[in-house]
Amino acid sequence: MNPKMTLRDLARIAPEGQEIFKTIVELADQPDRTAAIVAAAFLERAIENAITSRLKHRDEETLKGLFEDASGPLATFDAKIRVGYALDLFGPTTRGDFDRIRKIRNAFAHALIDVTFDTELIAAELAKLSVFVSGQVADMLKNLEGVPTIRRRKYVAAVGIYYFNLTVFGVHPPEAWPESLGGYVRLP
Repeated sequence: MNPKMTLRDLARIAPEGQEIFKTIVELADQPDRTAAIVAAAFLERAIENAITSRLKHRDEETLKGLFEDASGPLATFDAKIRVGYALDLFGPTTRGDFDRIRKIRNAFAHALIDVTFDTELIAAELAKLSVFVSGQVADMLKNLEGVPTIRRRKYVAAVGIYYFNLTVFGVHPPEAWPESLGGYVRLP
């Protein structure tokens, strides 16, 4: 390891390629607090990458000032969600889900008591995620009700779905997408 590396540098290292998806899937088997915090970090980084792809100036100094400096305007998860929405990377429904994921992450990160995905307030926020309200994912997960770790698995699945969408579609402008996608697609 580089002797000049800082803890902040260490926190910026991310898995690549297939390791990303392997790591996200493995989060479903980690303790609730670990899954909540690390999964949200993946989503936060995906939003950051999607925002970065829309910036005209992407040099290291500019990006560090925006995202990494403690007082940087995009240093927080909340700020990234707000700017991602303003850039139309996703719509109001997804913005609401991202805010819920952020709040759930914050509860796990800052609670001094033992909290789990079965904690009443966390379970209630998780149930509001739009990805579980209707559609194919919701139908698929209904079959898993009663599995002891279902809420953790739902949270990780939601983050994985959003991470994939932002990674595949969020970092490339619509005009660069294959025609087979049928035009501009953004998260609702």
